[in-house]
Amino acid sequence: MQNRLKEADENNSILLRTLNETLGKLSAIPNDTAIRVQAAKDKARQANDTANDVLVQIKDLNQNLLGLRNNYSKLVDEVAKTNAAVKDPVKNRNSIINMTIALAFSL
Repeated sequence: MQNRLKEADENNSILLRTLNETLGKLSAIPNDTAIRVQAAKDKARQANDTANDVLVQIKDLNQNLLGLRNNYSKLVDEVAKTNAAVKDPVKNRNSIINMTIALAFSL
């Protein structure tokens, strides 16, 4: 019986020592952890909002670039037609007038 009490006392001492070590580790964790986690979440939310804003701006720029590319293609076609008409002005007199008007409006 005394052996059992002695073993129980030793086990109790081990458990108490382990508990104190665990409490020491827990007390080393800052009390403001929840505040820090919330601050990190807020920063992540702000970064996400900024990324979405930048994405919208990039989409707008892409639309503008597509429009510029289309205008440039039309301009190249008109210049090619004008060059062809200039090489044969008698044949393309009316074409020159129409292309000049179209070119002026595309600028």
